[in-house]
Amino acid sequence: MVVNNIFLCSIAAVVFVGTLYPPFVNLLFGIQLSVGAPFFNQTVLPLTAPLILAMAIGPLLPWKRAALRPALERIWFAAVVAVIVFLVMTEQSNAITALGLGGGVWVMLSAVSDIAERAKLGRVKLGDSLARLRAMPRAAFGAALGHIGFGVMVFGIAGMTLASQKVVVLNPGQSTELGGYSWKLDDLRDAPGPNYAQRVADVTISDEGKPFLTLHPSRRIFTTPKVITNDAAIHTNGFQDIYVVFADEPAGGGAELRLNRHPLAPEIWFGGLIMALGGALSLSDRRLRVGAPSRKRAAKAAGVVA
Repeated sequence: MVVNNIFLCSIAAVVFVGTLYPPFVNLLFGIQLSVGAPFFNQTVLPLTAPLILAMAIGPLLPWKRAALRPALERIWFAAVVAVIVFLVMTEQSNAITALGLGGGVWVMLSAVSDIAERAKLGRVKLGDSLARLRAMPRAAFGAALGHIGFGVMVFGIAGMTLASQKVVVLNPGQSTELGGYSWKLDDLRDAPGPNYAQRVADVTISDEGKPFLTLHPSRRIFTTPKVITNDAAIHTNGFQDIYVVFADEPAGGGAELRLNRHPLAPEIWFGGLIMALGGALSLSDRRLRVGAPSRKRAAKAAGVVA
């Protein structure tokens, strides 16, 4: 558990420094710096890999009585499934994506295996296992939820390595390919509002020739004061985000659109929500609350001593 916290604090420190260092340097010395994705990829990823490994094993090690071999024997099934996922995804994607998906499976199944081991599922009668589950403290389920949420979030981060985006100029009737889908600009129309001029694009997205989604991004030009805003058209189904937004205005007509497909992006938010639920469940466990002596009891105890 200590190792997990060390890695988590290290990642938080790296993100904190990488985010706030450039504006502080600019404020104090007037030097313009930019810290982008390469910095975080080179610093956070080396810390995340051992964190994923330790997060699955850490909860299985008793405090000050750590024995690695029994812990590994309890999560052998999770390790086998994680390796299979890694090997399968290596053939279908890149190594980083496969490592992330395998790591997510490793963390989630390890958490489930821990609960199943505590309940002696499959080793005693089902009724006895259910009784053990009911007798478990909420903190145990909260910890499992927290680890499952982290695994789901790792899924989302791994999926972002497969994200694809493209800026393209299209005229009505033209199409382009991105992320395995066909993106076609059906129409480009004006839809003025009360105090703005608006241009709307109708973009149909097809998978293997079958349309399944139509998005309507828009650009608004307000007259008083003159302000231009772009409204992105976003679609999510819980497993991927697809969105289209206007880019610059092309000189030759048509529409310049920024197309985006982000597989597994919603899992980042779902993972954070599950972790928050796990933390709330752990805090609700009355058995882990530390009682504070009341003022009356403290005064009474002082009177007795006197």
